[in-house]
Amino acid sequence: MSSTVSKYCIAILMEDEIGLGSEEKYVLIQVLLNFGLAVPVDKTVKEVVRLFGISEAVYKRSRDLLISKGGLEGRQISIKGKGRARKGVILSPVYLEKLGALASQTKCDGSEVTNKSLIPDLLQSDGYWRQSGFDSKLASGTAHRNRPGVASTELKLRPPTRILMCVLLAHSDLTGVVCGLGYADLRKLTGMKRDRLVSHLTKLTE
Repeated sequence: MSSTVSKYCIAILMEDEIGLGSEEKYVLIQVLLNFGLAVPVDKTVKEVVRLFGISEAVYKRSRDLLISKGGLEGRQISIKGKGRARKGVILSPVYLEKLGALASQTKCDGSEVTNKSLIPDLLQSDGYWRQSGFDSKLASGTAHRNRPGVASTELKLRPPTRILMCVLLAHSDLTGVVCGLGYADLRKLTGMKRDRLVSHLTKLTE
């Protein structure tokens, strides 16, 4: 992941102006990681959900909400050899401008590097977190079977929980401590109601 893309991913995690939920932020980040800043998503829904590691229902709901909130713009994608255009999306130029301003304020030196460098691993859409010799199943589905020579746990985290982890990492210091970020702030950054937020935080402490 390039430093520019990394900064924009962190900016999405820290952005709280347009009221994005955790699943919407996850979809935005996957669009950025897989298609870039100015390339439309021109694949079918089935191809996109396989690439992003989420269900069709989650993708369609998040896509439509992102379009209504201004994070994405709808695009008609012409298919060569076919008369009917495909419904696609692209990152909104207006939203990208906001992210660019926020990304320019993102520090990438000192203590923040250590924790923020973990974020790309948590956002891998294949559903695995590869970190420190561990290969833990993160996506929903069947339990991960150990592979030869690879230590593994049974940790399973869905995209909303991963986004919450990334938000905490983005606001943490060198020792991993998050200061000055209460329930109200986390609810605003993740779009979760208090009960759901508490449930995901509980998962992270188990």
